[in-house]
Amino acid sequence: MRYRNIVNGGDILGVDIKIITHFPDSIEDQCELARRIAAIHADAVESCVNNLTCPYEQKQQLIDSIIVAFNSKGTFFDNKRQKK
Repeated sequence: MRYRNIVNGGDILGVDIKIITHFPDSIEDQCELARRIAAIHADAVESCVNNLTCPYEQKQQLIDSIIVAFNSKGTFFDNKRQKK
């Protein structure tokens, strides 16, 4: 695994913290990590949209717009396949 050491990576309540992040080396592991992150993001978006006070139709339009925007950009998986 590759890692990055971020010294003084943040300031939480006035306390400097050190963060070490680990990144998967293989494309397969990177894709798995991306899938897991995408699932968490999708859950967060769903929760936010469900908590909106607008009508269902507006919520559906918002979700449709998100899908269109996402599909127009390509995905992590598409970008990894192109590099092979």
